[in-house]
Amino acid sequence: MNENERELLERTYELVKDTNDKVSRLYRSYKWGRAFKIFYWVVIIGISVGAYWLIQPYIEQLGQVYGGLSDTVNNIHNTSQNLLNF
Repeated sequence: MNENERELLERTYELVKDTNDKVSRLYRSYKWGRAFKIFYWVVIIGISVGAYWLIQPYIEQLGQVYGGLSDTVNNIHNTSQNLLNF
């Protein structure tokens, strides 16, 4: 192996080593990014479920109030129809 070939081989080795380091850093960054993205969505979904769990009794109560109001309106309508038919 002459001097030029040896120098070329060493430069190639350094380039491969540098490229491998960069790829390793990119892959590590990719893994951390994925982990943070999963954590982010777990937090978002957890907050949504927790918020629904906290306001669920109020939503059910509103449904009952609406049902009672609907029954009252129907009773008033029926009473007015009965009075007109009387």
